[in-house]
Amino acid sequence: MFCPECGAELRETCETMREAYRGEEFVIEGIRHNQCDSCGEYMIDINDEVELTRRIHEESARRHDLLSPAEIRSIRTSLGVSQKQFEAMLGVSSPTVSRWETGYMQQTRMADNLMRLVGQVPGAATLLMRRAGVIPRKTPVIDFPPGPGASPAREA
Repeated sequence: MFCPECGAELRETCETMREAYRGEEFVIEGIRHNQCDSCGEYMIDINDEVELTRRIHEESARRHDLLSPAEIRSIRTSLGVSQKQFEAMLGVSSPTVSRWETGYMQQTRMADNLMRLVGQVPGAATLLMRRAGVIPRKTPVIDFPPGPGASPAREA
C-alpha cells in the first residue's frame, strides 16, 4: 500500500498516534494503522477509526468531567426509556443518543448537565417525559412537590 500524499510505501504499525480534537492533542496507544515514514501521513481501517474516535472521546470526557457512554446509557435505562424517547426528552436529533452511548460522538457540556439533572432529580425526568410525550417502559417514581391543597401522591 502506498501513501496517498507522497507515494512512499506505508508500513503497518500500532505505534502511538497523536490526534487533535476540539483544539486539544490526544495521545492514543495501540490503534492499528498504516504509517508513511516519509511524510507522516497515515491510513486507518474504518473499524480501527471507530475505535480511535471512541478512545479520543473517552479521554476527552475524562479530561472535562463529562459523562461516559456507559453512564449515559445507565441514566437512560434507569428511566426506562428508549434512545428515541431520551432524544425527545433532551431535545436532540436522532441518532444522537446512540452516538453518545457508543462513544462515536461526545455530548456538549449543556447536554451533559441536562442528563446529570435528569439522572439525579426524578421530578426533572418526569417533567421532560411529560413535555416530550414520552411513556417509559417502566413507571418512574414521581417526586413532584404537591400543589396548593393537594395531597402528596406517588406513582409506582
